Amino acid sequence: MLHYHEILRLLALGYNQSQIAQSTSHSRVSISKVVNRLNAMQLPLKDLATKTDAEIQATLFQRLPQA
Repeated sequence: MLHYHEILRLLALGYNQSQIAQSTSHSRVSISKVVNRLNAMQLPLKDLATKTDAEIQATLFQRLPQA
């Protein structure tokens, strides 16, 4: 599982995606997916600060109901 809290912390500090990938030992593609979902959902980082990594993952990547 990705270290979502660390990714969010580094984003808040102004790190770019490549720096976050290197710091967390995750791929740039994985970091990009997280950042893209955050931007698409317009979620403030502070709203996710109290959630666990599993809760953050569920919030960002919840399955949408099929029509």
